[in-house]
Amino acid sequence: MQKIYGNQWAGADYWVHPELRGGFEDWFGFNLSNNYYSTFYSRGEQVEPFKVEGYQTDGLFDLSIDCLSGHDSSRPWFHVLSFEAPHGGQGRPPRFPGHPAPPRYEAMFEPERIALRGNVPAQTEAQARKQLCGYYAMIANIDDNVGRLLDWLDSSGQADNTLVVFFADHGDMMGSHGRFNKQVPHEESIRIPLIMRMPGVIRPGATVGALASGIDIYPTCAGLCGVPAAADVQGMDLAGLLDGTGAAERTDVFIQWIGKTRFEFGDHPYRAIRSRRYTFSVGRDEQFNLLFDNEADPYQMNNLFGDPGTAEVKRQLLLRLKRATLRAGEPAPDFLERALAQPR
Repeated sequence: MQKIYGNQWAGADYWVHPELRGGFEDWFGFNLSNNYYSTFYSRGEQVEPFKVEGYQTDGLFDLSIDCLSGHDSSRPWFHVLSFEAPHGGQGRPPRFPGHPAPPRYEAMFEPERIALRGNVPAQTEAQARKQLCGYYAMIANIDDNVGRLLDWLDSSGQADNTLVVFFADHGDMMGSHGRFNKQVPHEESIRIPLIMRMPGVIRPGATVGALASGIDIYPTCAGLCGVPAAADVQGMDLAGLLDGTGAAERTDVFIQWIGKTRFEFGDHPYRAIRSRRYTFSVGRDEQFNLLFDNEADPYQMNNLFGDPGTAEVKRQLLLRLKRATLRAGEPAPDFLERALAQPR
């Protein structure tokens, strides 16, 4: 049984056409709202939406646990729960504007006690501290809800036979380099949490420092479960890094920003790679021509893109970046071709 609960981007209406449900048999879905106390969802062919009671994250976890509790545990199941937090949003006047959370979580954090990264400029410190309070309050609520779901797996006797994967789709600048939100190739925007639990397979408490991309999640899950991934999948099976058997590691991660997805995001496309040491980006706009040595400069304060001393490093990274675009099935964009054609 395949089930999905939560956020999806499928159009303007709550009802989602079966062909857009990704093959899921049981569908609870809602369109992007970013309103945490006014969330409505549809289920299957039910056109009239239902309201999620209370705070969105709490309500979606309630729905998930109720659904799983009614499923025959002797039959395999695949369940996806997608929620909007800690994305900025609205609903019930929050203590920290833009990031509403239940009051008891908002009370856990005070702006003056928030530690900032070393690349937050003075002029954005106050805003960053307030936003991080709300952000952390939302995350604390997520943490408790994930705990509830894991407790349910334990109490139902299914924990030892279940692979749990927790991840996000993007990071957030939160004041670093004077920026907020996402869409940029800096560490704060491109890095995400990726946590997996599979008793008896994944070593408890192990931390893996290897590079991983979002496209690796599917083949890695397949590898952990001992089933083959589709032959045409682009990602890598990194299961051996988690179960201790060993696996080939990524040399870099490819980052694409197309630039035309939504008007408010602007039209500033770039292509980038993050290697073990470097972050390298080439964009249509010069603001995204970036080269950082992350070992020497972890806060990415010194852009080496125009440094003559990095010409050979940049040449090699340009070639790797073009190969990455071709592997992704994308013709190299014009701004990347221009960069390749420039004399070194």
